[in-house]
Amino acid sequence: MANLKQHLKNRTVEGSLDEVRGELRTLLNDLNQSSNKLQSLKNELKTKFKDYGISI
Repeated sequence: MANLKQHLKNRTVEGSLDEVRGELRTLLNDLNQSSNKLQSLKNELKTKFKDYGISI
Protein backbone atom coordinates (compact mmCIF):
# COMPACT_ATOMS: atom_id res chain seq x y z
CA MET A 1 0.00 0.00 0.00
CA ALA A 2 2.87 2.39 0.76
CA ASN A 3 4.19 1.92 -2.78
CA LEU A 4 0.74 2.70 -4.16
CA LYS A 5 0.47 5.90 -2.12
CA GLN A 6 3.92 7.02 -3.22
CA HIS A 7 3.15 6.17 -6.83
CA LEU A 8 -0.07 8.16 -6.74
CA LYS A 9 1.76 11.11 -5.14
CA ASN A 10 4.25 11.01 -8.00
CA ARG A 11 1.55 11.04 -10.68
CA THR A 12 1.40 14.20 -12.74
CA VAL A 13 -1.66 15.96 -14.05
CA GLU A 14 -0.44 15.19 -17.59
CA GLY A 15 -1.18 11.48 -17.10
CA SER A 16 -3.96 10.50 -19.49
CA LEU A 17 -7.27 9.19 -18.23
CA ASP A 18 -6.68 5.93 -20.09
CA GLU A 19 -3.38 5.45 -18.27
CA VAL A 20 -5.06 6.06 -14.94
CA ARG A 21 -7.88 3.65 -15.82
CA GLY A 22 -5.33 1.02 -16.81
CA GLU A 23 -3.44 1.49 -13.56
CA LEU A 24 -6.66 1.27 -11.55
CA ARG A 25 -7.65 -1.93 -13.38
CA THR A 26 -4.22 -3.39 -12.62
CA LEU A 27 -4.52 -2.42 -8.95
CA LEU A 28 -8.03 -3.87 -8.76
CA ASN A 29 -6.81 -7.12 -10.30
CA ASP A 30 -3.92 -7.23 -7.82
CA LEU A 31 -6.34 -6.67 -4.93
CA ASN A 32 -8.65 -9.40 -6.23
CA GLN A 33 -5.74 -11.82 -6.53
CA SER A 34 -4.63 -10.97 -3.00
CA SER A 35 -8.17 -11.45 -1.76
CA ASN A 36 -8.38 -14.83 -3.47
CA LYS A 37 -5.06 -15.88 -1.94
CA LEU A 38 -6.24 -14.82 1.51
CA GLN A 39 -9.49 -16.74 1.05
CA SER A 40 -7.49 -19.83 0.05
CA LEU A 41 -5.27 -19.48 3.11
CA LYS A 42 -8.34 -19.04 5.31
CA ASN A 43 -9.88 -22.21 3.90
CA GLU A 44 -6.60 -24.07 4.31
CA LEU A 45 -6.36 -22.97 7.95
CA LYS A 46 -9.95 -24.01 8.59
CA THR A 47 -9.14 -27.44 7.19
CA LYS A 48 -5.99 -27.73 9.31
CA PHE A 49 -7.85 -26.72 12.46
CA LYS A 50 -10.67 -29.11 11.59
CA ASP A 51 -8.08 -31.91 11.34
CA TYR A 52 -7.27 -31.19 14.99
CA GLY A 53 -10.93 -31.02 16.01
CA ILE A 54 -10.99 -27.24 16.31
CA SER A 55 -13.84 -25.32 14.71
CA ILE A 56 -13.27 -21.73 13.67
